[in-house]
Amino acid sequence: MKDLRAVKPLIGLLADQDYEIRIKTIDALGEFGSSALNHLISALKSDNVQIKKGSIYVLMIIKDSRAIMPLIESLRDNDIAHVAAEALAKIGGNGVKSLCFALSNNNSKVRRAAADGLRYTTDVQIVDPLIEALKDYDIDVRRFALRSLGNLRDPRSRKYITDSLKDSAHLVRLAAAAELIEIADLSSIAPLVETIRTEKEDHYVQTYAGQALAKLGDKALEPLLSLLEDKDPSVRASSAFALGLMNDNRTIIPLVSLLKDNDPIVSTSVHGALVRQGELAIDPLINALKHGDDITRGNAVYVLCTIGGERAVQPLVDALKDKSARFWASTCLHSFGMPAAKALTEFVRKKTDPADDIRESAIEILSQIENVSVEPFIEMLMNDYDPISQRVAIVALKTIKDPKGVPALQAFVLQNNGPLKEIALDAAKYISTPKEIAIKEPNVISTSMYDINNIVDPGNRTVC
Repeated sequence: MKDLRAVKPLIGLLADQDYEIRIKTIDALGEFGSSALNHLISALKSDNVQIKKGSIYVLMIIKDSRAIMPLIESLRDNDIAHVAAEALAKIGGNGVKSLCFALSNNNSKVRRAAADGLRYTTDVQIVDPLIEALKDYDIDVRRFALRSLGNLRDPRSRKYITDSLKDSAHLVRLAAAAELIEIADLSSIAPLVETIRTEKEDHYVQTYAGQALAKLGDKALEPLLSLLEDKDPSVRASSAFALGLMNDNRTIIPLVSLLKDNDPIVSTSVHGALVRQGELAIDPLINALKHGDDITRGNAVYVLCTIGGERAVQPLVDALKDKSARFWASTCLHSFGMPAAKALTEFVRKKTDPADDIRESAIEILSQIENVSVEPFIEMLMNDYDPISQRVAIVALKTIKDPKGVPALQAFVLQNNGPLKEIALDAAKYISTPKEIAIKEPNVISTSMYDINNIVDPGNRTVC
């Protein structure tokens, strides 16, 4: 309708508690254009913060240069200073000039808002004022100026952004490293490497510097590899993280060699870096499982678990025999599904290797895999007369808890008097439901598990 009588009520609606209503109100006021300008400028003096902010957002839409002076005055208002600076940048022209001038204001809060607001323009006139702002004693002014400079991608600013890696404030160094991630300038390799090596206050500065180096690709590879041997764990961790981002298979062997590092920060970075390499890292990791020390083997298993894939299954199953690697293997093997079930079943069925407790651990993992087959263990129970194998089979049937195993356990109870009888009986009861579970073998009668305790002579042919 664009009836000016609606402007004041709409401005009042900028204070509505509902976010969607405020957004739609801003859009509605924007339709009035410059005819609503005076009302909007007056609203900048409101006691309600939402009304003030909403009015500024409308002024951004209108982009009327007559709003510049009121917006400059709003830079002194802590509640709306940064929004007002954004509006000035988006109005452009004299609005941008006013922000550049505000960078030298006596009020540090005004300077902060101006430095932050200039990131919303790509006007090259702001380069020199922002470079000058990097000398400001206020930390926030310097870091906001860096962000605005980085946004410009102007070649003149790269040196000054790189130099800011040596700033006394870690927040400024962090901002500089973050901007260099986007700029990707080869001349910054040496300063970035030095930043990783010397940064003592903020690990995030090292991490961002590593990201910036990773973006530079091949030229940064050797410098990053050299940092893997640094005495400082945070340096090793940052370089490992960066090498992982490069997705270069030349990084795999050096990263695998760092699995021996027992520093938790380094381990976390190396794990992540190798996981990013995916299947390319599997063979070197398997080799580390065979030849590495205790720490290397444990870390290699952890990474293999995370990478996944069928090729990792057998090495992880074999790792159950390794006390240094067993924990992580046992926690992840079930997630590999049926390939793991097949390998674990073969592992359990071996008589001489491994030890009973390890076999039982494998059985526990098997029980966590959906649709795992009990047939191999039924066969083991009924046809393998080695007591150790029979015990393993009973434990497996009980752990997997598939009712298909009950008939075999019942038959075993009926045919045996040895020490395994009670174990098999307990397993059959554990699997059974309160309902009768019948034996379906042709030569065995249907028997309730609650009657089996009363069988006196398991060899009695009236029963079997």
